[in-house]
Amino acid sequence: MKVLIKSMLAIALALFLVSCSNGLMPESSQNADLASRGVGNNSGVMMQGFYWDVPGGGNWYNTLKNKADDLANMSGGYGIDVIWFPPASKAEGGGYSMGYDPYDYYDLGQYYQKGTVETRFGSQQELKSAISRYHSYGIEVMADIVLNHRSGGQSEWNPVTNSNTWTDFSQVASGEARWHWYDFHPNNYSSNDSGAFGGYPDVTYTSGSPYNDMKDWMNWLMNDNNAGFDQWRFDYVKGIYPWVVKDMKAATGSPFSVGEYWDSNTSTLDWWTREANMSAFDFATYYTLADICNNTSGGGYLPNLVDHSKSFASKNPYRAVTFVGNHDTDEIYNDKMLAYAFILTYQGYPMIWYKDYFDYGLDDLGGQWGNGIDQLVWVRGQLAGERPPLSS
Repeated sequence: MKVLIKSMLAIALALFLVSCSNGLMPESSQNADLASRGVGNNSGVMMQGFYWDVPGGGNWYNTLKNKADDLANMSGGYGIDVIWFPPASKAEGGGYSMGYDPYDYYDLGQYYQKGTVETRFGSQQELKSAISRYHSYGIEVMADIVLNHRSGGQSEWNPVTNSNTWTDFSQVASGEARWHWYDFHPNNYSSNDSGAFGGYPDVTYTSGSPYNDMKDWMNWLMNDNNAGFDQWRFDYVKGIYPWVVKDMKAATGSPFSVGEYWDSNTSTLDWWTREANMSAFDFATYYTLADICNNTSGGGYLPNLVDHSKSFASKNPYRAVTFVGNHDTDEIYNDKMLAYAFILTYQGYPMIWYKDYFDYGLDDLGGQWGNGIDQLVWVRGQLAGERPPLSS
């Protein structure tokens, strides 16, 4: 099985490089949404710079900052072009939170609230310093944006539910986005949207302040004086209408953006990326790779990787962000390096996961020259050929 996969991947790589050199990459179109890649790297690879429950204590931004040198030059001058940071705002869980329960959007670790000044990852100044270090290498930094819900508000009377709800955000230390019950579902204008999550107050974008407040906040995040983010990763986009993220992207200059639409149906992913005008994580290819790599009995159908119904990168490569693991999904436990060999030599925009690269030793497979993610990044950067023009 391993020999067969290795042979097929070698063939796939050869065909990929030949197609690139002969100008056979898919033509750029109105829907194309490639990343604005970093100056001097141009490998066409991004990294998720965290995993679930990274060490607490407010030092993660410093950890990421200290990794910038290695990530800028993995092999032969090629490295990542973009790194995805965890949610930066102060969350209800304070210094223990991974950030997906946002409380005060404008508190990036500079106000004492929820039991801490710093977030789990560090202070605002440490965030700015880490982003600045990546920028010095021409690497752009992606912010994790949670639009669907908000957490940590005070209890207040809600006349629509005829009960108290935790929707009073008037006490946030920043004094910004001080929302109340009418900024959440249900209210006088709307009872619900695409989906709620985890029992958190569900933000509405059809009435009240959130629609404009979030645009203002995201532009604030892009300012170097505040953070300096360049791109967006939108969390749990199944819970909000596609036009919401589309409008947020447009209001911030249309940077490269990717949504977490957790679905393996390639037609559904294709629909969502058109409606939202951005890329999506390729859960279809992820699960197809898992089926192949985890099958140690000789099964696993390799042609599924180029089947439009089982690989979004095959169906719509300009909208697919491929991956092998992330902070929510680490389910490829066999032959994971072969999965990386595929996504790093196939169409789509591949993402490396921090834990695979640094903690699982897949960077160079224990110092084996010519092996590991490092060499595959070099292959993609050096040999993949000229890319089509970027378009938002």
